[in-house]
Amino acid sequence: MDASHNKSLCIWAVTDHKPGHRNQLQGLSDALNRMASPDLTVETHWLGVPVKKADNLATLFNRHHLSISDNPPDYIICCGHRTHWQALYLRWRFGAKLIVLMKPTLPLSWFDLCVIPYHDGDFKQGNVFQTQGVLNKVTPAPAFTARANGLKEGLILIGGPSRHYSWDNKNIIEQLKQLIAETTDTHWTLSTSRRTPEQFETLAASLESDQITLVPVSKTDEHWLPRQFQQSESIWVTEDSVSMVYESLSSGAKVGLLSVPVKQDNRITRGVERLCAEQRLIKLGSATSGETPAINAPLQEANRIASLILTKAGGLT
Repeated sequence: MDASHNKSLCIWAVTDHKPGHRNQLQGLSDALNRMASPDLTVETHWLGVPVKKADNLATLFNRHHLSISDNPPDYIICCGHRTHWQALYLRWRFGAKLIVLMKPTLPLSWFDLCVIPYHDGDFKQGNVFQTQGVLNKVTPAPAFTARANGLKEGLILIGGPSRHYSWDNKNIIEQLKQLIAETTDTHWTLSTSRRTPEQFETLAASLESDQITLVPVSKTDEHWLPRQFQQSESIWVTEDSVSMVYESLSSGAKVGLLSVPVKQDNRITRGVERLCAEQRLIKLGSATSGETPAINAPLQEANRIASLILTKAGGLT
């Protein structure tokens, strides 16, 4: 199947409904629509894996796929370990090409294309394409405009303790005080995450002023963060929030890193250090020193993978 000679390209996206996995699939689906030629229509159908393990593959097919089987898939994309077997079954049933957006637990050779972040290892197989972070649906922001009071728009994203990072509320607060003092030309919107300790929000509330506004995660919805990405000229992210770092870089903003204690050196922490070595991230203290990230263009990994798919690259011929 040559996508360039078809008026329609049918994608089946197999999801386990986890927000992070769904975000990756949506990012690739959106990118396929952006990168497709004007005479090519990309259709994406969403299929959920069974919530209960007792639901077998035949039941999955009968429930979700018979209604759209008259438009069989050209490509099946999946993300999340629970989606692998269902996606493989659908590939066998319909003869479509299968793309997995992660390092699978099953053999890489079972998939036509594996899209794997560099922080998950170095792979030489011909059916593997590696990306800077996982795919996402963030697109570059338009030209930035100042607020009515002349201040630039900035965003601060706070994470919390994780498997790879420890946490120190007071240390983060001190870093925020330093950031605010060094960026008097910027109004900051500060938001938390589900991992953020409650005590941190109490401490952060004391920082509110004309220059910084606190918006706890409990006050946001699924549309809030995408809007912030589109209007923020600078974004600072705590080091533990790795996915937010890559999404921020995809927006085209100048991205800074707030340090948190590292538990141990591993693939996740090394990925962040590589971004620092490439000068894609600003370290605290350089925000007003004229030092800016050496970025020629925003990270747009979803567009890059979409182009590969649309041109049948990566062993999909």
